[in-house]
Amino acid sequence: MTFFVRVICICCLLSILLIASQPIAAQQKLTLYTEEFPPYNYMLSNGDIGGINADISIEICRQENINCTFDLNPWNRSYRKAKYNVNSGIVSTAKRAGREPFFHWIGPLVSGKACIFKLTSRDDIKIANKSDLATYTIGRSKDMSYDQVLLNLGFTPDKNIILYPQIYGEVNALARGRVDFILGSSSVLSYQLAGKEISASDIQPVWLIEDNVIKGNFLALNKAIPSSLARRLQHRLNTLKKNGTVNRIKRKYLQQVSSDLLSTNPDLQACLNLPKMNINTN
Repeated sequence: MTFFVRVICICCLLSILLIASQPIAAQQKLTLYTEEFPPYNYMLSNGDIGGINADISIEICRQENINCTFDLNPWNRSYRKAKYNVNSGIVSTAKRAGREPFFHWIGPLVSGKACIFKLTSRDDIKIANKSDLATYTIGRSKDMSYDQVLLNLGFTPDKNIILYPQIYGEVNALARGRVDFILGSSSVLSYQLAGKEISASDIQPVWLIEDNVIKGNFLALNKAIPSSLARRLQHRLNTLKKNGTVNRIKRKYLQQVSSDLLSTNPDLQACLNLPKMNINTN
């Protein structure tokens, strides 16, 4: 009997040693590609990547014990890398029908109402209905994902859509009269105009963009990532919305448009109001 007891003890000891010798499961790693697009995601003065949606993504990863690192690139390159590189994603990106099959979508994150702005001094510009918009020119940054939206509004590429290679490069073009309109929102306006030739008091909204093409900003994960992980991240985002974490992050970055910049058209006031978080628990 003693012999068998010894054998059992030795077997138990060997089992314990075998378990102890197994490596600890590696922490899940994700590369999140992004672009320079303040206040949602951009390089901070210390060289780190921050911004509203970048910080939300960081917090999601931290609470889910995922090692997430950022890789800042021009928009097209970030999108292409996230689409084809496993264990990766992109933030922030607009959710559109043509993109939906290629990613798992975590969101919505934070975004503002997209609007069309003109110079306040341009009394000659009169917009009574949507068809009036296309009689003018609009400038936009080359990598902004508003192509279909502008087409739906009647604008035509290479005719009255003027592209600028630098982010917010269209702002000074507006100031100099080279374009009639720019795109903007209350979320980005203070960043869009920073260091430019015009200030918030020099522009006013003429059109609130309400288009089903725009479904808000998201964290999009490469389709090769397990659906179970995507569901975990979505659940964590929902929790961060409910417990106030997302709103605290928003307050770090959003700057209210000057109170003297008020639209005389109540329908356009949404262009100037800071965005509210849409709590989506689906």
